[in-house]
Amino acid sequence: MKVFIQCDKNGLPYNPNSYAAYDGFKEMGCETVMFPMPGEVPEGNPEDVVVGGIGTVRKALRRFGVNTDEITYPNSIKKISEKRRVGKHLRQCSIKSITLAYLHKAC
Repeated sequence: MKVFIQCDKNGLPYNPNSYAAYDGFKEMGCETVMFPMPGEVPEGNPEDVVVGGIGTVRKALRRFGVNTDEITYPNSIKKISEKRRVGKHLRQCSIKSITLAYLHKAC
């Protein structure tokens, strides 16, 4: 298994999440391969891992015939994974109220 990680123009993982993935896979002894951003997803095998932006990962999945029109969570975790709107509309809040509308994403 290879781990393909999208990198910036200096050859470094392009964001903190990519770096965390790089560091973790290196620690586990996996072969990591950097590829440029934005770039073509390198040719690989279905068991390979691609770390990158949403478009990059979708491109890699489509290469192996996976429909990526709508990526959803499995039903077993759907209840805790969906973004929910909490609070009130801003126009419904008074000056005394500190409750505002926001999106919550489960960890």
